[in-house]
Amino acid sequence: MIVIGDLHGNFDTLMALLDIIPQSEKDKGIVLCGDLIDRGPKSMEIVQWCIDNKIQSVMGNHETMMLEWNKNGRSYKNQFWLGQGGLETLDSYKERVDHPYLKGEVQWDLFEEHCKYLSTLPLYLAFPKIINEQGRKLVVSHSNIQHAWEHIDNKELMESSRIREQVLWSRPSQIKDIPSIYNIIGHTPQKNGARIRKPYACIDTGCFYINTGYGILTALQYPEMIIYEHENIDSKVGHIPKKATLTVEDLINRKRMSK
Repeated sequence: MIVIGDLHGNFDTLMALLDIIPQSEKDKGIVLCGDLIDRGPKSMEIVQWCIDNKIQSVMGNHETMMLEWNKNGRSYKNQFWLGQGGLETLDSYKERVDHPYLKGEVQWDLFEEHCKYLSTLPLYLAFPKIINEQGRKLVVSHSNIQHAWEHIDNKELMESSRIREQVLWSRPSQIKDIPSIYNIIGHTPQKNGARIRKPYACIDTGCFYINTGYGILTALQYPEMIIYEHENIDSKVGHIPKKATLTVEDLINRKRMSK
């Protein structure tokens, strides 16, 4: 299974990353960690690609913000989502017109259609048949699912605002080891590559950011633990982008050398 970190509207980078992953592995399945949208230039293209190709994804906090903005009347006075990359997302839904600097109006019908799709994204995805050597089954969520997993059979509680906020927004300083699962998450950008640990992996490597140590889109092949990286090409232009296929040991050595 190929699990890909936070995309944030960087569609061209996603396509470039997929090009370096063997087709045989992509055929086993692709799952996204949420935050498909905002900040980058092509959020609309990513959502449409997911729909067209039946790509599995979990809900991210940025999808939640977009849905709330749409639900609450699309007011431009509501600056919260707009200031978190929402303006760039709206730009991606504007009609292309024959002008070098201007775009047309937002395609609201398409925007609404995509909101309906995003509203169906689950809080987590579990894959009982995808298990590593320690017997840990794959669970993908946007942020860590540690506080929710003990309530996994309680549908009402899992849909509560408290649980949703934890799984979509939390950034715990310590993460509980749940022996039965391997939790692959995004949400918190990691410097100099993904954070790989025994019970979890955080594969948000700050694709949108151009700061040193970030600006990378990461995919993790589970359970083989092969890492694929591609430098952002949506925001960065004029240079040859870096790309790599790594083992966990390669990644640890690189992180050690960067300190």
